[in-house]
Amino acid sequence: MKIGRLIANVNNKKNTYMNMLLKQLDLSHGQAIALMKIHKHQVIQQDVLTKHLLIDKSAVTRILKSLEDKELIVKKMSENDRRVFDISLTQKGEKLYPEIKKIIDETTRTMLKGIDQKQQEQLFELLSKVKRNLER
Repeated sequence: MKIGRLIANVNNKKNTYMNMLLKQLDLSHGQAIALMKIHKHQVIQQDVLTKHLLIDKSAVTRILKSLEDKELIVKKMSENDRRVFDISLTQKGEKLYPEIKKIIDETTRTMLKGIDQKQQEQLFELLSKVKRNLER
C-alpha cells in the first residue's frame, strides 16, 4: 500500500471507529467535531467554522442543519454583519461536550495503543512535515 493511501485509510478507520462510539449520542464524526469547534470558540461564524473543519461549505451547511434540528446549536444573525450568522451551542449542546471529549480521547488512546511517547512524537513530526509539504 502506498503511503498516501495508508494515511487516507487510517483516517477512514478512525472516523468509522468514532462514528461507532458516537452512535450512542446520535452524532456523526463530522457533527461531533463541529460541536467541539463551536464549543472552543463559544460563538463562531459559518465561514470560519468551514476553514477550521477543512471541509466544503455544503457539508458544513448539512452538519449545521442537522445540529440545529437536534437543538444542539443556535444560529443568530450577527450584530456586526447582518449577512452572516453567529453559531453557538445550546444548553443541550453544551451538555454533550464532556461525552464527545471522552469519545475523542478514547479514539486517540485506541489509535496510539502500543506506540510509545517517543514514537508518537516522531509520527507527529513526520505527518506534520507531510502536511507542510502539501501546503506549499
